[in-house]
Amino acid sequence: MEVVAGEVFDLTLQSNPTTGFRWDLAGPVDEAVVSLVEHRYMPPAKQIPGRGGSEVWSFRAVGPGETDIVLVYARSWEKGKPPARRMVYHIVVE
Repeated sequence: MEVVAGEVFDLTLQSNPTTGFRWDLAGPVDEAVVSLVEHRYMPPAKQIPGRGGSEVWSFRAVGPGETDIVLVYARSWEKGKPPARRMVYHIVVE
């Protein structure tokens, strides 16, 4: 993903917190390149029990460079178990 310095961009991932899973950063981001603005859950438009929504991760492009944002979908209490999903976003800030 290519973005311009100063721009805010979103990463949106399907999520269902009723299962105990949630998205988390796998490690810190390179704050010289991007910074986390906010993380929020967006429920589905039609409320149906057990139906998932989306997690939206908003970042600001801070300065020129390249970095990876790695997000993992896991249950916080399942220590030592690999995440159910892993997403890697390569960010290029101009």
